[in-house]
Amino acid sequence: MIQVEDLRFTYAGGETPALNGIDLRVNQGDFMLLTGESGSGKTTLARILAGVLGSEDGDLGGSVRFEDIDWLDEIGPSAVGLVQQDPESQVVTLRVEDEVAFGPENLGLDRGEIQSRIKWALGSVGAGRLQGRRVSSLSGGELQKVAIASILALKPRVLILDEPSSSLDLRSAFKLSGVLGSLNSRGMTIIVVEHHYSWVIERVKEVMKIEEGRLVRGKRPVKPATRESPAEPSFNGEINLSLREVRFDYGGKSALSGVTMDLHRGEIIGLMGDNGSGKSTLLLMVMGFLRPSAGSISIEGQPVAATSRIARRVGIVFQNPNHQILESTVRSELLFGPRNFGFEHGEADRMVGETLEETGLSRYANENPHRLSMGEKRRVNVGSVTIYGPAIYLLDEPFVGQDPGNTSRIMKILRSRVETGSSCLISTHDPDFALRNCNRIAFLREGALAHLGRPLEVFKRLQKEGEDWYLPNRVNR
Repeated sequence: MIQVEDLRFTYAGGETPALNGIDLRVNQGDFMLLTGESGSGKTTLARILAGVLGSEDGDLGGSVRFEDIDWLDEIGPSAVGLVQQDPESQVVTLRVEDEVAFGPENLGLDRGEIQSRIKWALGSVGAGRLQGRRVSSLSGGELQKVAIASILALKPRVLILDEPSSSLDLRSAFKLSGVLGSLNSRGMTIIVVEHHYSWVIERVKEVMKIEEGRLVRGKRPVKPATRESPAEPSFNGEINLSLREVRFDYGGKSALSGVTMDLHRGEIIGLMGDNGSGKSTLLLMVMGFLRPSAGSISIEGQPVAATSRIARRVGIVFQNPNHQILESTVRSELLFGPRNFGFEHGEADRMVGETLEETGLSRYANENPHRLSMGEKRRVNVGSVTIYGPAIYLLDEPFVGQDPGNTSRIMKILRSRVETGSSCLISTHDPDFALRNCNRIAFLREGALAHLGRPLEVFKRLQKEGEDWYLPNRVNR
C-alpha cells in the first residue's frame, strides 16, 4: 500500500536532517506503532506520509508511493487521514459538530450521512456530550477527542495518529484503542505514533522505531514492575499554597466546586481526573489568570494577587507548549525570566548555560524554538520556568511528547528544586508516574475534589468505585 525508499528531509533553514534514509513498507490492514526519542523524526515522517509536509517545506528526497501515486509529485490523497500532535493546529471551525462535519462535507456526502458520521465519530471517543459546545470552551483533552473524531468521520483507508493519547484521560485512551481495533479488523490501516503506548500495544502488529532520522525494527515492550512512591512524604509541613472552598463558573456552568487543599514545601502533588474535570482551570486560578467565583487561594500566606505580582514566586508550564514561547531562539527564551526578574547579566548567562545542559537542549541554543519537536518545546517551557527558581511549580501535562529518558530528565530537575523547598502541582493522567514521583494525589471528578491522599490509597479507592482505568500498571508510560 505505502512504499517508502531512502526518504530524506531537512527543514527549510535547518542544517541537520530530520529524516536520513527511511525505508518502510506498510501493507493494507497493518496496525503499526512508530516510536522513538523526542526529536527523532516521528512527526516529520507522519506528516510526509499524510501528505501535509512536502518539498515546499524543506529539502525532500527519496521515494514515497501510495499504491500507484508518487507522493512526492502528488501529495495528499484523500484516502489518508492524520490526527496531528497539536489538536489546535487542526481545528478550522468554531463549533464541535461543525469541526467533525468539515471533512465529510468536503467529500460531498449527503446531510443524513454527515449527521450519522458526526454521531458515530464523537460517540467513538466518548465525546457525544460535547456536541453543541464551542471549540474555544473545551479542555485540552476534550479538544483532542474532537480532533480525533474529525478524522474518524472521514473513514480514511489509512489512519495516522500522532501522540493521540497525550491529553486523554485513561478511560478515553482505552476506548480509543477499542475503536482503532474495530476499524483495523474491518481493513483500515493504522499507524500510531507514540511514546506512551501501553494503552494500544496489545492491538499493534508491528513496532518500528526511529533513531536519529533512521528507521529500525523495534521490540515489543515489556511492562515494568510498579514502584510505589517514597514511603514517607518529604515535605516539612510548611504550606506554600492553600485553597479553601474554591469555586469557578464558566458562563453559569460550574467547572470547580468547593475545592479545599494545601500544598506543602517539598511536596509533589499529582492532579488527576478525567478530561474536563477542572485540572487546568485550577492551575490557571492559582496562577491568577482566572479569578475564583467563590472561595480563596493564598500563596505563602498571602491572597493571590495579579499574575504580574506573583510570577516570581509561582511558575506555570501550560498544556500547549506553543502558548508559552515568546522569543526567537531557545537561549533568549530561557533568558526571558531572569532578564525580567532583575538578575545580573553575567549571572543570567550562567543560569542559561546550566539550564541548557539540564534540559538536554544545548545544541538547540540558537535555534528558533518554534522549529523544535513538541517534546523539545516542552523542555524549553520547563527550563524557562525552573531557571529562576519559583517557590511553586504548576505543570499542566508536562510530559506530553517526552520519551522516558526525557521524562526522567525533567523530573530530576523538578526534584532538585523540591529538595530545596519548592513544591509542585503536576497535572497528569499517568498512575505509574504518580506512584513513582508524587507524595499525594488530588483526584478531581466533575469539578469536585473526590479524593486526596497517598497515590496507592487513592487508586484503591478508585478501584472500589469502578474506576479501574487508574489502576497502576494498566498504563505504563
